[in-house]
Amino acid sequence: ATAIGAVNTVHRAPDGTLTGDNVDGVGFVNGLKAAGLAPKGMRVAQVGAGGAGRAIAFALAEAGARSIAIFNRTAEKAQSLAAAVQRAHPSCAAIAGTDLAADLVVNTTTLGMKENDPLPADPSDYGADTAFADVIMSPAETAILAAARALGRRTVLGREMLFGQMTAACAIWQLAADTAQGAPA
Repeated sequence: ATAIGAVNTVHRAPDGTLTGDNVDGVGFVNGLKAAGLAPKGMRVAQVGAGGAGRAIAFALAEAGARSIAIFNRTAEKAQSLAAAVQRAHPSCAAIAGTDLAADLVVNTTTLGMKENDPLPADPSDYGADTAFADVIMSPAETAILAAARALGRRTVLGREMLFGQMTAACAIWQLAADTAQGAPA
């Protein structure tokens, strides 16, 4: 939470001490893993450097991503996030976006929530083995995921992140894991 700069989950210890955490990034990584994608060794192209994007970049680096190219409409924000990730995880080559070679493309922006939004990235610009993931839950399949699926690419829906966040929050709160598993789709 300190590196990300945001808290979205709080745990109260038996002594009354409160501890803040952020389950966005770990939830995203959990969702990827549940969909059969392990970030370890992956080259990631991430679109967006906002709140969720920041958490996800740190979590992907912590999960062993080989590199993360961060694309953002404000280049300085992408550069700042890339530098912070690189400092925290020197084994992950984090750069402000220029590299289109990727095993995984992640949309962490709001592009795709509205019907006429432009694609945050064009799936046809990436290799045939590139997977695509989105953090958006509504619509369930965003335009980028639909375009990627139409090309035969592997996709991960935004709801996978939500389910991963629930699992992470349950672990923090020491609740039974099946509490998150039984959540409605």
